[in-house]
Amino acid sequence: MTDIEQAILQGIETLKMRFDRAEARLASIDGRVSSIENRMSTIESVVADLDIPIKTWPDMHDLAAAAKLQLAHARELKAAVEDVKAQLAKTYQWQRT
Repeated sequence: MTDIEQAILQGIETLKMRFDRAEARLASIDGRVSSIENRMSTIESVVADLDIPIKTWPDMHDLAAAAKLQLAHARELKAAVEDVKAQLAKTYQWQRT
């Protein structure tokens, strides 16, 4: 075997070792990507489960309108109670005299 043939064979062996290392690295990367894919599918599942409750939340405009209505009713009730208190005070004073 000539020196050129031996150099070619040695170059081929070097390339084979590099390809083997590259394949090992790719296998490691494949494992990591698989792990990431599993995590992503878990995240997608959780997000899909959250999507249903979020869609069932009441509209914020409806909640604000209901709160305003309750405040208005509370003001009316407070005014009515003040009127009752005033009437009771007048009645109580009238009976004392």
